[in-house]
Amino acid sequence: MEWDAGTYFQPHMHLGGEEIFVVDGVFEDEFGAYPKGTWLRNPSGSRHMPFSKSGCLIYVKVGHLS
Repeated sequence: MEWDAGTYFQPHMHLGGEEIFVVDGVFEDEFGAYPKGTWLRNPSGSRHMPFSKSGCLIYVKVGHLS
């Protein structure tokens, strides 16, 4: 998924969790900023409001964690 600079995504919850790998740029949410090479693993039921001030390319997998 490629996000342009200034992209703000709606707050949401992931049933089954999610994993995010930042391929390029900086991915952000209310908990921090995650530069290129960061791998995030959020448990089932986790919530966040992602955005990217500078733009990013991320790989996202959802719904596979119990």
